[in-house]
Amino acid sequence: MNFQRILMDFIKDYLATPIERHSIQFFYNTNPRDSENKPKPLGSGILLQHGGNYYIATAAHVVEDIDKQHIGVYTRTKDFFELGTICKCANADDPQRSILDIAIWYIEPEIVIDIAPLDWWYDVNDCLLNHKETQKSQYYIYGFPAKKIKINKDTKAIVQYPFKFFTRGYSASKHVKRVQFNPKYNLLLEFHKKKIIDVRTQKRQMAPDPYGISGCGLWFLIGLKFRLVGIMTEWLTPTYKIPAFMATKIDYVIDAIEYLESINQKS
Repeated sequence: MNFQRILMDFIKDYLATPIERHSIQFFYNTNPRDSENKPKPLGSGILLQHGGNYYIATAAHVVEDIDKQHIGVYTRTKDFFELGTICKCANADDPQRSILDIAIWYIEPEIVIDIAPLDWWYDVNDCLLNHKETQKSQYYIYGFPAKKIKINKDTKAIVQYPFKFFTRGYSASKHVKRVQFNPKYNLLLEFHKKKIIDVRTQKRQMAPDPYGISGCGLWFLIGLKFRLVGIMTEWLTPTYKIPAFMATKIDYVIDAIEYLESINQKS
């Protein structure tokens, strides 16, 4: 048994604990007042704060072809809050940017605290910009697989089983040439579904299908801190038959937020 590796995994697990509070899950619910109407999990997102304004960022494909009126999150009081108008920021200035896969909600100040405490909203000033991954880069992914959600029959409470995963960069792989991938905008992460190691038991286990984690954060370990470097956008195995995820760099999420703010200032 490699005790040094076990110790390092425990340290990484401890350092990654605060990431949970910055993460949120979306649901589709056509009639939240009906306790018998089961909400449908859609995807994951990140709570962001930029200069006193608050946003939830996710992957655009998570909310495509869905009636936006019924997309929302559950607040701390378990009430369903419909998020309303969303800005899809996929095609900014050239065709290549269509792979950005970004969508953002602006959250009105009066309901921010209803969704999450102020210190749960991640300050974009703490993001790591211009990040370039390597095979030695260490990352953490925390999202909500759609199939890992249960609803308590008695209390109607939603029970979430988040996907927690340490991984490394994948861009150096020989398989990358087959992927619609642009290193200017994207990051690739290794994901062997059948080779996941449980941090606490050190036993190999089968990972769940990650459908639903799209839009969650990609966190890079630098020193003794995980910093946000991207949002997850695609599981590449079904399409390209390679063991990898793709993410959009956080730089372009921030660009989209700043663009939205510039429009609001002019209006």
